Amino acid sequence: MKNKKKSYHLLLQILIGAVIGFFIGLLLARLLPKRDPAKPFSLSASLLSAGLTLLWAGLCMFASVLAHEAGHLVCGLLSGYRFVSYRAGSFILYRRGGKLHVGRYHLAGTGGQCLLAPPGEFGEAFPYVLYNLGGVLANLVLGAVLIAGGVLCPPPAQLLLVLAGAVSILMGLPNLLPMKSFSTDGTNLLLARRSEAARRAFWATLAVNEQLTEGRRLRELPQEWFAAPPLGPDSDPLILGVHCTAVQRLVDEGRLEEAAAGYRAVLEQGARLIDLQKNELRCELLLLALLTGDQDTIKTLDTPELQKYRQITADYPSRLCLSYAEALLRDQDAAAAQARRALFVKKAPAYPLLGETLLYQDLLDAADARTRQAQL
Repeated sequence: MKNKKKSYHLLLQILIGAVIGFFIGLLLARLLPKRDPAKPFSLSASLLSAGLTLLWAGLCMFASVLAHEAGHLVCGLLSGYRFVSYRAGSFILYRRGGKLHVGRYHLAGTGGQCLLAPPGEFGEAFPYVLYNLGGVLANLVLGAVLIAGGVLCPPPAQLLLVLAGAVSILMGLPNLLPMKSFSTDGTNLLLARRSEAARRAFWATLAVNEQLTEGRRLRELPQEWFAAPPLGPDSDPLILGVHCTAVQRLVDEGRLEEAAAGYRAVLEQGARLIDLQKNELRCELLLLALLTGDQDTIKTLDTPELQKYRQITADYPSRLCLSYAEALLRDQDAAAAQARRALFVKKAPAYPLLGETLLYQDLLDAADARTRQAQL
């Protein structure tokens, strides 16, 4: 059943990519200048033209991502949200203590992200539609303006502008689709409209992100923010996200055995977990298994698939902490462990979620304490 779902999601993503490529291909066929039959064919000139066009399309795709996140920013601020962070690629601008800072952070599978703090208090009604639609609206408006400008311009500006506009529109529209293999604006909007529990989960997710960015610990935040309906096969990704954060709060309180059981429960019962959530949970559970000496879990989770995900997220404080625990507790390689701790110290200041960084600093110390205990 899981393989069928993965195949379906992969097929859907391929179809979306094919549709985008098809329309861009039609556009290029219509706007690119026709070759003069009287002139000899030049392979090098054709390849150069194709390469430059693809380069322009790539730049337009990245610009569309920036515009998409800017749309969330503008529409969020208009709805009463507060700025927290804006990320382009791996560079992130974030607010902490009333000041703006620049850091490095990359979320697997995304080219950018804009996160704001929600208005009001937990449990109150709050606006969420415009914030979620803001990215797609920005892509559509930008696309329409570029295409209109292209129509009025002569070649080659016409091709460049119309292609940029088409890319913006085609990059934006898929975000309205409620995907199950990864989270989209359409997914969040649909879930929030369906239930109050999902709306509360959406509010809590954004509020927790703001507090972690400010440097507060999960254990310091209100307990009600981590309340969610019981786990079940119908638990949606927003509610499952709150369950994941609630378990991480147990880790922050030093209740590692309870947290490990909590992560297992979410993995076993969260049928609608997106791939990103699954991999994060497995990494967290592997770290707890190392800290508690659960050898069976270590053997079960240490798979090639998870290793690939760990390589993608290798600079996260949580991954650096996991690598440190492996070197120290599994491999008993003190030199390698110290090198990884030094890398943690070097990379951590650029990570925007200070509250998370403080948690993993504690877990580094917990690995040290377990080593000392084993030596007694």
